[in-house]
Amino acid sequence: MPSITQVTRKYLEVNELGRRINSSHPNSSVSQDVVDSIRLLRETLGLSYSTLAIIFNLPRATCGKYARYEIR
Repeated sequence: MPSITQVTRKYLEVNELGRRINSSHPNSSVSQDVVDSIRLLRETLGLSYSTLAIIFNLPRATCGKYARYEIR
């Protein structure tokens, strides 16, 4: 009996040069939802980078770069 397989397609985010960006990049270790949450908490509640680092278990400098829109 032939097996039935399901075909799933995953859409990748790419920039104008066709390179993968955000969570679809193979080296990405932090999801876009986490980055959005860091930015939201920083902008609305004014949480410090140290507090965000504890909440999300990330380095303080990385949280700062996400919050300042320097990366991602």
